[in-house]
Amino acid sequence: MSPIELSFQYTEADYQEFLRHYFWKNRSRLYLTLGVLALVALVITQRGDTASLSFWISTLVPVTLILVLWWAVLRFSGRRAFQMTPEMSEQRNCVIDSDNITVRGQTFLSEFKWAGVLYLVETKNLVLVYNSKTNAVMLPKRAFSTDQFAAFKHLVDSNPTLASKWKS
Repeated sequence: MSPIELSFQYTEADYQEFLRHYFWKNRSRLYLTLGVLALVALVITQRGDTASLSFWISTLVPVTLILVLWWAVLRFSGRRAFQMTPEMSEQRNCVIDSDNITVRGQTFLSEFKWAGVLYLVETKNLVLVYNSKTNAVMLPKRAFSTDQFAAFKHLVDSNPTLASKWKS
């Protein structure tokens, strides 16, 4: 197989998509469980009077405020982290072959062996190559031609030790 060569630059939207995926992958069950427990506590404290307008106002207002606050914090912290890391905006050249993924920017060079990759996930606009539980190489799908993406999927799928979750 000939190496797949990509050239791309991350956008803030790429980073935000990674953060959303990471959050839902790792924390969503915890927050969903806490939300259900909080709702049960509210129902118990209202002693069965869940049909009243005051119950729904006292429930929906705090839940809405928490959700809006969570969304704003995640968005703000993602934007700030992206802007405070100049390397994130560098043009990148990536070479993918059967042994390695090599990513080169203006100020760095990173090489990852496929043997060190835990799993791979395709999101709406990215391919996330996780080399640890918290760190992933983001490959924007816009950087791949149709043939390159097909070759990349074939390369990943032909590796029996690599878990992958394809969207398409």
